[in-house]
Amino acid sequence: MTVDQVKNVLEAQPFAPFTIHMGDGRTFLVKHRDFISRSPSGRTLIVHGDDDSFSILDLLLVTELEMQSTGKTRRRGIVNTYLLIRPQGIIFCARTGNPHDRS
Repeated sequence: MTVDQVKNVLEAQPFAPFTIHMGDGRTFLVKHRDFISRSPSGRTLIVHGDDDSFSILDLLLVTELEMQSTGKTRRRGIVNTYLLIRPQGIIFCARTGNPHDRS
């Protein structure tokens, strides 16, 4: 993950909540811009939890940033879209599901 990729996500207008994925499988939800801070170099991130806990993350160990929309209703069901930002580039994904389909 690059410093510029993280900076772009943090400075997006409007801010969109996102999940940080680490190489060891841990994930960290960033609900709002107030829940994350970066070192001046940008290499270290501090993510705060709801309970005032915090985690210090090395940007070199971040494998992915996942931004997910809340979903919008379509005629045939729900569409959820999300972006995955990986060092190799950005991947756009969309999932469609009908909430009334019980199969």
